[in-house]
Amino acid sequence: VRLAAIAVATVLVAAVVLLSTRRGRAGATEDNATLAVVPFANVGGDSTQQYFADGISDELATAVGRLPGIQVASRSTAYRFRGRRDLDVRDLGKALTARYVVQGSVFRAGDRLRVSAQLSDASTGVEIWSQSFEREFKDVLAVQDDIGKAVAAALQARIAPAARATARTLAHGTADPDAYDLYLRGEFNLRRRSVPAAAANFEQAIARDSSFARAYAGLSQALELFPYYAQTPAKSVEARVRAAARRALAIDSTLARPHAALGMMYMHALRWDSSEVEYAHAVALEPGDAETHLQFGRFLYAKGDLDRAMAEWWRAKALDPNSGVVSSWLAMLLSQEHQYPQALAEARRAVELDSSAGAVALNTAEAFLMAGDTAHARTSALRSPQFPPWSGVRALQLANAGDLEPARRVVRALDTAAPKPWMGETALAFGDIALARYPQALSALERATDLGEIWAIYIPVSERAWDPLRHDPRWTALMRRVGAPGSAIAAASATR
Repeated sequence: VRLAAIAVATVLVAAVVLLSTRRGRAGATEDNATLAVVPFANVGGDSTQQYFADGISDELATAVGRLPGIQVASRSTAYRFRGRRDLDVRDLGKALTARYVVQGSVFRAGDRLRVSAQLSDASTGVEIWSQSFEREFKDVLAVQDDIGKAVAAALQARIAPAARATARTLAHGTADPDAYDLYLRGEFNLRRRSVPAAAANFEQAIARDSSFARAYAGLSQALELFPYYAQTPAKSVEARVRAAARRALAIDSTLARPHAALGMMYMHALRWDSSEVEYAHAVALEPGDAETHLQFGRFLYAKGDLDRAMAEWWRAKALDPNSGVVSSWLAMLLSQEHQYPQALAEARRAVELDSSAGAVALNTAEAFLMAGDTAHARTSALRSPQFPPWSGVRALQLANAGDLEPARRVVRALDTAAPKPWMGETALAFGDIALARYPQALSALERATDLGEIWAIYIPVSERAWDPLRHDPRWTALMRRVGAPGSAIAAASATR
Protein backbone atom coordinates (compact mmCIF):
# COMPACT_ATOMS: atom_id res chain seq x y z
CA VAL A 1 0.00 0.00 0.00
CA ARG A 2 2.68 2.47 1.00
CA LEU A 3 4.84 1.62 -1.97
CA ALA A 4 1.99 2.20 -4.38
CA ALA A 5 1.49 5.58 -2.77
CA ILE A 6 5.19 6.32 -3.14
CA ALA A 7 5.03 5.37 -6.79
CA VAL A 8 2.24 7.86 -7.35
CA ALA A 9 4.14 10.44 -5.33
CA THR A 10 7.24 9.82 -7.43
CA VAL A 11 5.30 10.38 -10.63
CA LEU A 12 3.64 13.50 -9.27
CA VAL A 13 6.94 14.96 -8.07
CA ALA A 14 8.45 14.24 -11.46
CA ALA A 15 5.52 15.91 -13.18
CA VAL A 16 5.78 19.01 -11.06
CA VAL A 17 9.51 19.24 -11.64
CA LEU A 18 9.03 18.61 -15.35
CA LEU A 19 6.49 21.42 -15.46
CA SER A 20 8.87 23.75 -13.66
CA THR A 21 11.73 22.75 -15.98
CA ARG A 22 9.72 23.42 -19.12
CA ARG A 23 8.54 26.73 -17.74
CA GLY A 24 12.15 27.64 -16.93
CA ARG A 25 13.35 26.73 -20.43
CA ALA A 26 10.66 28.98 -21.88
CA GLY A 27 11.94 31.83 -19.74
CA ALA A 28 8.70 32.11 -17.72
CA THR A 29 9.84 31.01 -14.29
CA GLU A 30 7.52 31.01 -11.28
CA ASP A 31 8.61 31.57 -7.69
CA ASN A 32 6.98 29.63 -4.85
CA ALA A 33 4.28 27.92 -6.92
CA THR A 34 1.42 26.78 -4.72
CA LEU A 35 -0.05 23.33 -5.14
CA ALA A 36 -3.08 21.84 -3.37
CA VAL A 37 -3.62 18.13 -2.88
CA VAL A 38 -7.30 17.35 -2.49
CA PRO A 39 -7.92 14.17 -0.46
CA PHE A 40 -8.41 11.34 -2.89
CA ALA A 41 -11.91 10.06 -3.46
CA ASN A 42 -12.59 6.67 -1.92
CA VAL A 43 -14.56 4.94 -4.68
CA GLY A 44 -16.32 1.63 -4.38
CA GLY A 45 -18.54 2.42 -1.41
CA ASP A 46 -16.38 0.88 1.33
CA SER A 47 -16.17 3.61 3.99
CA THR A 48 -13.66 1.59 5.99
CA GLN A 49 -11.07 2.41 3.31
CA GLN A 50 -11.31 6.20 3.76
CA TYR A 51 -8.16 6.21 5.89
CA PHE A 52 -6.28 4.68 2.96
CA ALA A 53 -7.45 7.30 0.46
CA ASP A 54 -6.60 10.08 2.93
CA GLY A 55 -3.20 8.57 3.56
CA ILE A 56 -2.24 8.52 -0.10
CA SER A 57 -3.17 12.18 -0.53
CA ASP A 58 -1.12 13.08 2.54
CA GLU A 59 1.86 11.20 1.08
CA LEU A 60 1.56 13.28 -2.07
CA ALA A 61 1.37 16.53 -0.11
CA THR A 62 4.43 15.53 1.92
CA ALA A 63 6.41 14.64 -1.20
CA VAL A 64 5.59 17.86 -3.02
CA GLY A 65 6.08 19.98 0.09
CA ARG A 66 9.75 18.98 0.20
CA LEU A 67 10.47 20.38 -3.24
CA PRO A 68 12.24 23.75 -3.43
CA GLY A 69 9.94 26.43 -4.83
CA ILE A 70 6.74 24.47 -4.21
CA GLN A 71 4.41 25.43 -1.38
CA VAL A 72 1.60 23.06 -0.45
CA ALA A 73 -1.71 24.75 0.28
CA SER A 74 -3.56 24.22 3.54
CA ARG A 75 -4.26 20.54 4.10
CA SER A 76 -7.02 21.25 6.61
CA THR A 77 -8.87 23.30 4.01
CA ALA A 78 -8.29 20.71 1.31
CA TYR A 79 -10.05 18.16 3.52
CA ARG A 80 -13.23 20.21 3.20
CA PHE A 81 -13.38 19.09 -0.44
CA ARG A 82 -12.87 15.39 0.23
CA GLY A 83 -15.03 13.31 -2.11
CA ARG A 84 -16.28 16.33 -4.09
CA ARG A 85 -16.17 15.31 -7.75
CA ASP A 86 -18.58 18.02 -8.88
CA LEU A 87 -16.23 21.00 -8.54
CA ASP A 88 -14.33 22.53 -11.42
CA VAL A 89 -10.58 22.54 -10.84
CA ARG A 90 -10.56 26.31 -11.37
CA ASP A 91 -12.98 26.74 -8.48
CA LEU A 92 -10.84 24.45 -6.33
CA GLY A 93 -7.78 26.53 -7.13
CA LYS A 94 -9.53 29.72 -6.04
CA ALA A 95 -10.89 28.17 -2.85
CA LEU A 96 -7.50 26.71 -1.92
CA THR A 97 -5.44 29.68 -3.16
CA ALA A 98 -3.42 27.33 -5.34
CA ARG A 99 -2.13 27.53 -8.91
CA TYR A 100 -1.95 23.75 -9.28
CA VAL A 101 -4.33 21.09 -7.97
CA VAL A 102 -3.87 17.35 -7.57
CA GLN A 103 -6.96 15.15 -7.48
CA GLY A 104 -7.31 11.43 -7.51
CA SER A 105 -9.22 8.33 -6.55
CA VAL A 106 -8.56 5.05 -4.82
CA PHE A 107 -10.41 1.78 -5.27
CA ARG A 108 -9.53 -1.19 -3.12
CA ALA A 109 -11.44 -4.46 -3.16
CA GLY A 110 -10.03 -7.70 -1.87
CA ASP A 111 -6.55 -8.03 -3.30
CA ARG A 112 -7.15 -5.49 -6.09
CA LEU A 113 -5.95 -1.89 -5.87
CA ARG A 114 -6.42 0.92 -8.34
CA VAL A 115 -4.96 4.41 -7.80
CA SER A 116 -5.53 7.26 -10.24
CA ALA A 117 -4.13 10.78 -10.00
CA GLN A 118 -4.09 13.91 -12.09
CA LEU A 119 -2.30 17.25 -11.89
CA SER A 120 -4.08 20.32 -13.31
CA ASP A 121 -3.34 23.98 -13.81
CA ALA A 122 -6.12 25.63 -11.83
CA SER A 123 -5.67 28.95 -13.62
CA THR A 124 -6.73 27.43 -16.94
CA GLY A 125 -8.43 24.18 -15.95
CA VAL A 126 -6.03 22.25 -18.20
CA GLU A 127 -4.91 18.78 -17.12
CA ILE A 128 -1.12 18.60 -17.17
CA TRP A 129 -0.55 14.97 -16.25
CA SER A 130 -2.52 11.89 -15.24
CA GLN A 131 -1.84 8.22 -14.69
CA SER A 132 -3.56 5.19 -13.26
CA PHE A 133 -2.03 2.18 -11.50
CA GLU A 134 -3.83 -1.13 -11.11
CA ARG A 135 -2.19 -4.01 -9.27
CA GLU A 136 -2.87 -6.95 -7.05
CA PHE A 137 -2.51 -5.87 -3.46
CA LYS A 138 -0.34 -8.85 -2.57
CA ASP A 139 2.10 -7.88 -5.34
CA VAL A 140 2.40 -4.21 -4.51
CA LEU A 141 5.80 -4.56 -2.87
CA ALA A 142 7.20 -6.48 -5.81
CA VAL A 143 5.97 -4.08 -8.47
CA GLN A 144 6.90 -0.82 -6.72
CA ASP A 145 10.49 -0.93 -7.95
CA ASP A 146 9.27 -1.53 -11.52
CA ILE A 147 6.93 1.46 -11.36
CA GLY A 148 9.63 3.71 -9.88
CA LYS A 149 12.18 2.62 -12.50
CA ALA A 150 9.72 3.20 -15.33
CA VAL A 151 9.00 6.71 -14.10
CA ALA A 152 12.69 7.46 -13.63
CA ALA A 153 13.54 6.10 -17.09
CA ALA A 154 10.91 8.29 -18.77
CA LEU A 155 11.78 11.52 -16.98
CA GLN A 156 15.31 11.00 -15.65
CA ALA A 157 16.82 13.78 -17.75
CA ARG A 158 14.37 16.29 -16.33
CA ILE A 159 14.03 15.25 -12.66
CA ALA A 160 15.85 17.64 -10.36
CA PRO A 161 18.14 16.13 -7.70
CA ALA A 162 15.75 17.43 -5.03
CA ALA A 163 12.94 15.36 -6.47
CA ARG A 164 15.01 12.18 -6.54
CA ALA A 165 16.08 12.82 -2.94
CA THR A 166 12.45 13.22 -1.93
CA ALA A 167 11.50 9.88 -3.44
CA ARG A 168 14.40 8.13 -1.73
CA THR A 169 13.55 9.67 1.64
CA LEU A 170 9.96 8.47 1.48
CA ALA A 171 11.05 5.01 0.40
CA HIS A 172 12.97 4.46 3.64
CA GLY A 173 9.93 4.53 5.92
CA THR A 174 9.10 0.83 5.95
CA ALA A 175 9.22 -2.10 3.60
CA ASP A 176 6.17 -3.73 5.20
CA PRO A 177 2.88 -2.73 3.50
CA ASP A 178 0.84 -3.96 6.45
CA ALA A 179 2.85 -1.79 8.84
CA TYR A 180 2.25 1.20 6.63
CA ASP A 181 -1.43 0.41 6.35
CA LEU A 182 -1.63 0.50 10.16
CA TYR A 183 0.31 3.78 10.15
CA LEU A 184 -2.25 5.33 7.79
CA ARG A 185 -5.04 4.19 10.12
CA GLY A 186 -3.20 5.86 12.99
CA GLU A 187 -2.87 9.13 11.11
CA PHE A 188 -6.57 9.01 10.22
CA ASN A 189 -7.59 8.49 13.85
CA LEU A 190 -5.14 11.14 15.06
CA ARG A 191 -6.70 13.75 12.77
CA ARG A 192 -10.10 12.89 14.27
CA ARG A 193 -8.59 13.12 17.78
CA SER A 194 -9.48 9.47 18.45
CA VAL A 195 -6.16 9.30 20.24
CA PRO A 196 -6.41 5.89 21.98
CA ALA A 197 -7.25 4.26 18.64
CA ALA A 198 -4.44 6.18 16.94
CA ALA A 199 -1.90 5.08 19.55
CA ALA A 200 -3.00 1.46 19.16
CA ASN A 201 -2.59 1.68 15.37
CA PHE A 202 0.91 3.13 15.67
CA GLU A 203 1.90 0.45 18.19
CA GLN A 204 0.61 -2.26 15.84
CA ALA A 205 2.65 -0.74 13.01
CA ILE A 206 5.75 -0.77 15.21
CA ALA A 207 5.09 -4.40 16.12
CA ARG A 208 5.22 -5.19 12.39
CA ASP A 209 8.35 -3.08 11.76
CA SER A 210 10.42 -2.03 14.75
CA SER A 211 12.48 0.38 12.60
CA PHE A 212 9.51 2.43 11.37
CA ALA A 213 10.50 5.91 12.58
CA ARG A 214 7.33 7.71 11.52
CA ALA A 215 5.18 5.24 13.45
CA TYR A 216 7.19 5.99 16.60
CA ALA A 217 6.78 9.71 15.90
CA GLY A 218 3.03 9.34 15.47
CA LEU A 219 2.83 7.36 18.69
CA SER A 220 4.67 10.04 20.64
CA GLN A 221 2.29 12.71 19.37
CA ALA A 222 -0.83 10.64 20.04
CA LEU A 223 0.24 9.84 23.60
CA GLU A 224 0.83 13.52 24.41
CA LEU A 225 -2.80 14.23 23.48
CA PHE A 226 -4.12 11.69 25.99
CA PRO A 227 -4.40 14.30 28.80
CA TYR A 228 -6.69 16.38 26.57
CA TYR A 229 -8.81 13.79 24.80
CA ALA A 230 -8.57 10.57 26.82
CA GLN A 231 -8.76 11.91 30.42
CA THR A 232 -5.36 10.43 31.19
CA PRO A 233 -2.80 11.98 33.59
CA ALA A 234 0.11 13.52 31.73
CA LYS A 235 2.60 11.88 34.08
CA SER A 236 1.29 8.41 33.26
CA VAL A 237 2.26 8.66 29.57
CA GLU A 238 5.54 10.56 30.03
CA ALA A 239 7.87 7.55 29.90
CA ARG A 240 6.13 6.14 26.83
CA VAL A 241 6.28 9.47 25.02
CA ARG A 242 9.97 9.86 25.75
CA ALA A 243 10.76 6.32 24.62
CA ALA A 244 8.77 6.62 21.37
CA ALA A 245 10.18 10.04 20.50
CA ARG A 246 13.77 9.05 21.27
CA ARG A 247 13.43 5.86 19.23
CA ALA A 248 12.01 7.82 16.27
CA LEU A 249 14.91 10.27 16.36
CA ALA A 250 17.47 7.50 16.71
CA ILE A 251 16.19 6.05 13.44
CA ASP A 252 15.57 9.36 11.62
CA SER A 253 16.99 12.50 13.17
CA THR A 254 15.29 14.73 10.58
CA LEU A 255 11.79 14.19 11.97
CA ALA A 256 10.15 17.19 13.65
CA ARG A 257 7.16 15.47 15.27
CA PRO A 258 9.14 13.71 18.01
CA HIS A 259 10.64 17.04 19.07
CA ALA A 260 7.18 18.61 19.21
CA ALA A 261 5.92 15.70 21.31
CA LEU A 262 8.87 16.06 23.68
CA GLY A 263 8.19 19.80 23.85
CA MET A 264 4.64 19.12 24.97
CA MET A 265 5.82 16.44 27.41
CA TYR A 266 8.26 18.85 29.07
CA MET A 267 5.63 21.59 29.07
CA HIS A 268 3.22 19.31 30.94
CA ALA A 269 6.02 18.52 33.39
CA LEU A 270 6.60 22.31 33.83
CA ARG A 271 10.16 21.97 32.57
CA TRP A 272 10.03 25.22 30.64
CA ASP A 273 13.61 25.42 29.35
CA SER A 274 13.66 21.84 28.07
CA SER A 275 10.30 22.37 26.42
CA GLU A 276 11.47 25.44 24.54
CA VAL A 277 14.56 23.65 23.26
CA GLU A 278 12.46 20.83 21.81
CA TYR A 279 9.91 23.13 20.21
CA ALA A 280 12.71 25.20 18.67
CA HIS A 281 14.15 22.00 17.17
CA ALA A 282 10.74 21.06 15.75
CA VAL A 283 10.21 24.48 14.14
CA ALA A 284 13.71 24.45 12.66
CA LEU A 285 13.20 20.99 11.13
CA GLU A 286 9.70 21.69 9.75
CA PRO A 287 9.39 25.46 9.29
CA GLY A 288 6.48 24.96 6.93
CA ASP A 289 4.35 22.95 9.37
CA ALA A 290 1.49 25.05 10.76
CA GLU A 291 0.75 22.60 13.58
CA THR A 292 4.29 22.91 14.93
CA HIS A 293 4.06 26.72 15.01
CA LEU A 294 0.64 26.45 16.68
CA GLN A 295 1.94 24.22 19.47
CA PHE A 296 5.09 26.30 19.95
CA GLY A 297 2.81 29.32 20.28
CA ARG A 298 0.80 27.51 22.96
CA PHE A 299 3.99 26.93 24.91
CA LEU A 300 5.06 30.56 24.61
CA TYR A 301 1.59 31.70 25.64
CA ALA A 302 1.67 29.51 28.73
CA LYS A 303 5.14 30.86 29.50
CA GLY A 304 3.84 34.43 29.27
CA ASP A 305 5.91 35.34 26.21
CA LEU A 306 2.89 36.84 24.49
CA ASP A 307 4.62 38.70 21.66
CA ARG A 308 6.41 35.58 20.48
CA ALA A 309 3.27 33.50 20.89
CA MET A 310 1.40 35.96 18.68
CA ALA A 311 4.18 35.78 16.09
CA GLU A 312 4.06 31.96 16.02
CA TRP A 313 0.30 31.99 15.53
CA TRP A 314 0.52 34.51 12.71
CA ARG A 315 3.07 32.22 11.07
CA ALA A 316 0.72 29.28 11.55
CA LYS A 317 -2.10 31.25 9.96
CA ALA A 318 0.09 32.21 6.99
CA LEU A 319 0.88 28.52 6.46
CA ASP A 320 -2.68 27.32 7.07
CA PRO A 321 -4.97 30.32 6.50
CA ASN A 322 -8.14 28.26 6.84
CA SER A 323 -7.46 26.72 10.25
CA GLY A 324 -10.21 27.60 12.68
CA VAL A 325 -8.07 26.47 15.61
CA VAL A 326 -5.26 28.90 14.73
CA SER A 327 -7.69 31.78 14.30
CA SER A 328 -9.27 30.97 17.67
CA TRP A 329 -5.95 31.27 19.50
CA LEU A 330 -5.24 34.54 17.72
CA ALA A 331 -8.70 35.82 18.65
CA MET A 332 -8.23 35.08 22.32
CA LEU A 333 -4.82 36.72 22.58
CA LEU A 334 -5.91 39.73 20.52
CA SER A 335 -8.85 40.22 22.89
CA GLN A 336 -6.56 39.83 25.87
CA GLU A 337 -4.45 42.65 24.44
CA HIS A 338 -7.56 44.80 23.85
CA GLN A 339 -7.38 44.64 20.05
CA TYR A 340 -11.11 43.96 19.92
CA PRO A 341 -12.05 44.62 16.26
CA GLN A 342 -9.33 42.29 14.99
CA ALA A 343 -10.10 39.77 17.74
CA LEU A 344 -13.78 39.65 16.81
CA ALA A 345 -12.90 39.20 13.14
CA GLU A 346 -10.64 36.24 13.96
CA ALA A 347 -13.21 34.74 16.35
CA ARG A 348 -15.97 34.90 13.75
CA ARG A 349 -13.60 33.41 11.18
CA ALA A 350 -12.69 30.56 13.53
CA VAL A 351 -16.33 29.70 14.19
CA GLU A 352 -17.12 29.81 10.48
CA LEU A 353 -14.22 27.49 9.65
CA ASP A 354 -14.50 24.94 12.44
CA SER A 355 -17.21 25.49 15.04
CA SER A 356 -17.10 21.86 16.22
CA ALA A 357 -13.52 21.88 17.56
CA GLY A 358 -13.26 22.08 21.35
CA ALA A 359 -10.37 24.55 21.24
CA VAL A 360 -12.32 26.81 18.89
CA ALA A 361 -15.33 26.79 21.22
CA LEU A 362 -13.27 27.56 24.32
CA ASN A 363 -11.03 30.19 22.74
CA THR A 364 -13.69 32.08 20.83
CA ALA A 365 -16.02 32.15 23.84
CA GLU A 366 -13.26 33.84 25.82
CA ALA A 367 -12.47 36.24 22.98
CA PHE A 368 -16.12 37.21 22.62
CA LEU A 369 -16.45 37.72 26.37
CA MET A 370 -13.44 40.02 26.61
CA ALA A 371 -14.71 42.00 23.62
CA GLY A 372 -18.12 42.40 25.25
CA ASP A 373 -20.11 40.14 22.90
CA THR A 374 -21.86 37.94 25.46
CA ALA A 375 -24.41 36.49 23.02
CA HIS A 376 -21.77 34.95 20.76
CA ALA A 377 -19.69 34.00 23.81
CA ARG A 378 -22.59 31.95 25.13
CA THR A 379 -23.12 30.26 21.75
CA SER A 380 -19.45 29.29 21.54
CA ALA A 381 -19.27 28.10 25.15
CA LEU A 382 -22.23 25.79 24.64
CA ARG A 383 -20.31 24.00 21.86
CA SER A 384 -17.39 23.01 24.08
CA PRO A 385 -17.01 19.46 25.49
CA GLN A 386 -18.74 18.60 28.75
CA PHE A 387 -16.04 16.56 30.49
CA PRO A 388 -13.30 17.94 32.77
CA PRO A 389 -11.65 20.34 32.50
CA TRP A 390 -13.61 21.65 29.52
CA SER A 391 -16.82 21.50 31.56
CA GLY A 392 -15.38 23.81 34.21
CA VAL A 393 -14.16 26.40 31.72
CA ARG A 394 -17.50 26.23 29.94
CA ALA A 395 -19.31 26.82 33.24
CA LEU A 396 -17.15 29.85 34.06
CA GLN A 397 -17.66 31.34 30.61
CA LEU A 398 -21.42 30.86 30.80
CA ALA A 399 -21.39 32.45 34.26
CA ASN A 400 -19.53 35.46 32.84
CA ALA A 401 -22.21 35.61 30.16
CA GLY A 402 -24.90 35.74 32.86
CA ASP A 403 -25.87 32.10 33.47
CA LEU A 404 -24.76 30.60 36.80
CA GLU A 405 -26.67 27.33 36.61
CA PRO A 406 -24.02 25.36 34.64
CA ALA A 407 -21.45 26.30 37.31
CA ARG A 408 -23.77 25.08 40.05
CA ARG A 409 -24.16 21.76 38.21
CA VAL A 410 -20.41 21.34 37.81
CA VAL A 411 -19.78 22.08 41.48
CA ARG A 412 -22.55 19.72 42.62
CA ALA A 413 -21.24 16.93 40.40
CA LEU A 414 -17.57 17.28 41.35
CA ASP A 415 -17.65 18.57 44.92
CA THR A 416 -18.32 15.14 46.38
CA ALA A 417 -17.12 12.88 43.56
CA ALA A 418 -14.66 10.27 44.78
CA PRO A 419 -12.40 9.76 43.07
CA LYS A 420 -12.63 12.71 40.75
CA PRO A 421 -11.79 12.19 37.07
CA TRP A 422 -8.52 13.46 35.64
CA MET A 423 -8.60 17.28 35.65
CA GLY A 424 -11.72 17.12 37.83
CA GLU A 425 -10.17 19.32 40.53
CA THR A 426 -9.30 21.89 37.87
CA ALA A 427 -12.87 21.87 36.55
CA LEU A 428 -14.15 22.25 40.11
CA ALA A 429 -11.89 25.27 40.63
CA PHE A 430 -13.41 26.99 37.61
CA GLY A 431 -16.90 26.26 38.90
CA ASP A 432 -15.99 27.64 42.30
CA ILE A 433 -14.60 30.82 40.75
CA ALA A 434 -17.82 31.25 38.75
CA LEU A 435 -19.79 31.06 42.02
CA ALA A 436 -17.33 33.39 43.83
CA ARG A 437 -16.22 30.54 46.14
CA TYR A 438 -12.61 31.65 46.05
CA PRO A 439 -11.24 29.76 49.08
CA GLN A 440 -12.78 26.56 47.73
CA ALA A 441 -11.29 27.27 44.30
CA LEU A 442 -7.82 27.61 45.81
CA SER A 443 -8.29 24.37 47.72
CA ALA A 444 -9.27 22.63 44.49
CA LEU A 445 -6.16 23.97 42.75
CA GLU A 446 -3.96 22.79 45.62
CA ARG A 447 -5.43 19.30 45.25
CA ALA A 448 -5.04 19.53 41.48
CA THR A 449 -1.37 20.37 41.92
CA ASP A 450 -0.94 17.40 44.27
CA LEU A 451 -2.45 15.15 41.60
CA GLY A 452 -0.28 16.54 38.79
CA GLU A 453 -3.17 18.09 36.87
CA ILE A 454 -1.89 20.43 34.15
CA TRP A 455 -4.13 23.36 35.09
CA ALA A 456 -1.34 25.96 34.75
CA ILE A 457 -0.83 24.82 31.14
CA TYR A 458 -4.44 24.24 30.22
CA ILE A 459 -5.48 27.77 31.25
CA PRO A 460 -2.19 29.71 31.60
CA VAL A 461 -1.71 31.73 34.76
CA SER A 462 -1.73 34.98 32.78
CA GLU A 463 -5.38 34.55 31.80
CA ARG A 464 -8.10 36.60 33.43
CA ALA A 465 -9.91 33.49 34.69
CA TRP A 466 -7.53 33.49 37.64
CA ASP A 467 -7.86 37.22 38.45
CA PRO A 468 -10.07 36.75 41.56
CA LEU A 469 -7.36 34.58 43.16
CA ARG A 470 -4.20 36.57 42.41
CA HIS A 471 -4.00 38.62 45.62
CA ASP A 472 -4.32 35.63 47.95
CA PRO A 473 -1.05 34.31 49.48
CA ARG A 474 -2.20 30.80 48.62
CA TRP A 475 -2.09 31.75 44.92
CA THR A 476 1.48 32.99 45.32
CA ALA A 477 2.39 29.68 46.91
CA LEU A 478 0.75 27.83 44.02
CA MET A 479 2.83 29.84 41.55
CA ARG A 480 5.96 28.62 43.29
CA ARG A 481 4.75 25.03 43.29
CA VAL A 482 4.02 24.93 39.56
CA GLY A 483 7.21 26.80 38.73
CA ALA A 484 5.35 29.51 36.84
CA PRO A 485 7.91 31.67 35.01
CA GLY A 486 8.10 35.29 36.03
CA SER A 487 7.14 36.20 32.46
CA ALA A 488 3.81 34.38 32.88
CA ILE A 489 3.03 36.19 36.10
CA ALA A 490 4.07 39.55 34.67
CA ALA A 491 1.93 39.01 31.57
CA ALA A 492 -1.19 38.99 33.74
CA SER A 493 -0.69 42.59 34.84
CA ALA A 494 0.60 43.75 31.45
CA THR A 495 -2.65 42.84 29.67
CA ARG A 496 -5.09 44.18 32.29
